Amino acid sequence: MRFLAGLMTVIASLLLAEPLRAENSLRVTQGEFLAGGDARLPAPDAPGWAAVTLGDRWKGARAHITHGWYRFHLDLAQPPPELWALYLPRLNMNAAVYLNGHFLGDGGRFTEPLARNNYRPLYFEAPPALWHTGRNEILLRLASYPRYGALAPFQVGADAQLKPAYERRLLWHIHLPFGLFMLSAGISAFMAALWALRRQDSRYLWFALSTAGLSLFTLHLFLRDIPVPAKLWWWAVYTSLDVWIVCLALFVHRSLQIERPRLERAFFVYAAGSALINAFISIGQQALVAQYLILCRAPIMLYLILLCAWDFQRTRRQEALMYGLACAVILGVGLRDIALRASFQTTWQPGFLGWEQDMYLSHTLGPGVFIVLAGFLARRFARALNESETLNQELEQRVSQARGELQTTYEQMRILELRQMEHDTREHIYRDLHDDVGAKLLSLIYRAPDAGSADLARSALHDLRDTVARPAGAPVALGAA
Repeated sequence: MRFLAGLMTVIASLLLAEPLRAENSLRVTQGEFLAGGDARLPAPDAPGWAAVTLGDRWKGARAHITHGWYRFHLDLAQPPPELWALYLPRLNMNAAVYLNGHFLGDGGRFTEPLARNNYRPLYFEAPPALWHTGRNEILLRLASYPRYGALAPFQVGADAQLKPAYERRLLWHIHLPFGLFMLSAGISAFMAALWALRRQDSRYLWFALSTAGLSLFTLHLFLRDIPVPAKLWWWAVYTSLDVWIVCLALFVHRSLQIERPRLERAFFVYAAGSALINAFISIGQQALVAQYLILCRAPIMLYLILLCAWDFQRTRRQEALMYGLACAVILGVGLRDIALRASFQTTWQPGFLGWEQDMYLSHTLGPGVFIVLAGFLARRFARALNESETLNQELEQRVSQARGELQTTYEQMRILELRQMEHDTREHIYRDLHDDVGAKLLSLIYRAPDAGSADLARSALHDLRDTVARPAGAPVALGAA
């Protein structure tokens, strides 16, 4: 619970963060746009330039555009005495920037697949020598995919003022997701290893698969150069979301020992249908379909929250409360990110920062929640392992004690067997003496030639009968006997 409380503190700090803007910098919002074009700088008098206000999203009649040029003019009383820079907090997908005809830099590859900077801020230094007194022209070439093109307002100013804002945004949007990706990927492998050691407990398998889907989704946030065609990459990203949600649902079912096979089959049908739909549509259509598929993912999360609440009310199990709160956090930040996307598609800008400066929380808090759940599962596994070791030790002690008791019993039985053998041997000897020697002495009594011989035989027979009839006593030497 302490982990979850800390996570909620991080959420609040992110939502209430100050805007990532530098003071005394120029915020550029007004410019011109020219659709199409190639890598060559467009002519100043080229037909088609139209006024535009940032943030600008390529939608409506411009939804099909994949390349375009922006032109901005800055009037300066004199060139800056220090190093200046251009800070682009958000764009989609890649940009190259020119100042007064001089190339400042770009965000990577402009050939297919494009370098992906849809979450990565861009920063370009502009030396004082490139600035002019009076009008300065900034040209920005933007490349994207249909329905994805976008450019937020950007800032121009002293490098010393802009660099901290850029580095802070780079930390939260790129470096932090990279670290969370490494953690979640390691957790996925670790949980898969636990499942391999304990195949009968499938909750570890479903948690590993869910975390793997979340890891791929997080990788989408910071990976700039993708190794596969863009359409395949977007398909994998959207499919990973469904894998994440569906496997999370099965993990909760297994953890709470709930069996609902028909509902689980419905989850699989939804995930397979979503994957097939995204496989046969274009990248631009994927962006539209993804908005409707969110309407399917949100009810699944809401179902898990209600299920965990019902189970906790019924059993008071801590894990039900933990899973319910985790699903609530994921659903909350997911809805918040949906609202953030809507704020850029309309004039409404919820929250404190808006699309220009705000950040999506699903990519960061989602892995954070799963790290907390993984710690809870690892602690549970360690506790089960400790209990198992304790039971094994108790079992070994009981087996050792039983072995000692069995050995004592065996020794007692062996002594009894020896005594029985002694008794049986003694009885056999006495019987032989009585039946054989006794009969012969009796014959001597009746056949004795005189009374003295008969008395002697009769005395021997009396001694023999006395010996045979005597009860067994303490062991004595054979001679004494």
